Amino acid sequence: MAGRSLPVRWLDKAEAAIYLGVSIHTLNEYITHRRIPHHKMPGSIFVRFDIHELDDWIASGRIRTASEELHELKRRGDGGLSKEAS
Repeated sequence: MAGRSLPVRWLDKAEAAIYLGVSIHTLNEYITHRRIPHHKMPGSIFVRFDIHELDDWIASGRIRTASEELHELKRRGDGGLSKEAS
């Protein structure tokens, strides 16, 4: 196995902050308020981040475009927008 490295899966705080494009202070806020998936290693105070969980977390916050919203409204009908008040 010499010369081969394993794919990166676990990130420390500094690596996670860089990966996410946020400051370590912001990352600490996310951790404190349990806004981001993270792991504490057994018997340790150190926090680690699973890169796959971070990708899923980022994807879960995706905001749909206006055209996607319009398409969804058309797919469901008018969404109650044209109902006349009784």
